[in-house]
Amino acid sequence: MGVIPTYKRQHIIDFSMEGLSQRAIGRKVDVSLHGVQGVLKRAKNDLGTSNLPKNGRPRKLSDRAVSQLVISSKRDPKKMLPNYELNVN
Repeated sequence: MGVIPTYKRQHIIDFSMEGLSQRAIGRKVDVSLHGVQGVLKRAKNDLGTSNLPKNGRPRKLSDRAVSQLVISSKRDPKKMLPNYELNVN
């Protein structure tokens, strides 16, 4: 299970407009039948071929802050979380 690249999604839509069956499109583009169906469903609902941001709560810490925290915790594994100071800019 993986992400279908944007260029393959566009090929799927193009082949569908040409009238190819979903199975034939899947064989040509090397994507499963369910993947082809998902791409065509998104295209039908005008969601396009790009990856949309996911739903859910936004992250509290930036990627940089998380990596700083990991590095600090590896330096001193016995130190408790409230004792860490994060320089988040």
